Amino acid sequence: MAYSASTKKSQDILTCGLCETDTKIKVKCMDCDLYGCPKCTDKLHAKFKNTDLHDIVALKDLHSHIEDTDVTSEFKPVKCKDQ
Repeated sequence: MAYSASTKKSQDILTCGLCETDTKIKVKCMDCDLYGCPKCTDKLHAKFKNTDLHDIVALKDLHSHIEDTDVTSEFKPVKCKDQ
């Protein structure tokens, strides 16, 4: 069997950034850059200093939130290596 230069890559399963076990991610803290399950967001994240000031965004609203904050202007175009 010949080795193929292109390998298939799978997507990683997203887990909570705090408990690192729950995969029922509902929110992202834009300040901590962590994804969170409901349990950890309510119980653990709230215990960190100044997290009441953090911007917590529901995953379903993440795309529109990024557009509203104009984060997309930080991205630079990347040329495709296959061209």
